[in-house]
Amino acid sequence: MDVNIEPRPDKTSLVRVQIGPEPSIWTLFMFFYSVGGLAVLLGIVFGTSQYMLAKDPWLFGLVPAGLIFMGIFYLAALAGRNKARKQMQELKCFVEDATGEAIFNEELSGQIQVQ
Repeated sequence: MDVNIEPRPDKTSLVRVQIGPEPSIWTLFMFFYSVGGLAVLLGIVFGTSQYMLAKDPWLFGLVPAGLIFMGIFYLAALAGRNKARKQMQELKCFVEDATGEAIFNEELSGQIQVQ
């Protein structure tokens, strides 16, 4: 959670709250998505080259392998998000109690149910 407090000219403060993963974790997931995407791209390009040269197109195997790799990391990201949901709700409630204001607008607050 990232909380920024900005003073305003009318002697009040603007509180900005962002709830999300650490930037290093997000970067790691994007790296793995990129590796999977590159494997798919290379599998298509070099597999097509092998096919056009009438050779065994074994590099087409990189396409499903890359898609499975990306799928595994997508599912890991979903699992991490679900695991952290309760903690994020607790942090949200803490900030709301500390500021006395709702930190999400109405359409977003319906998605997060505090229990």
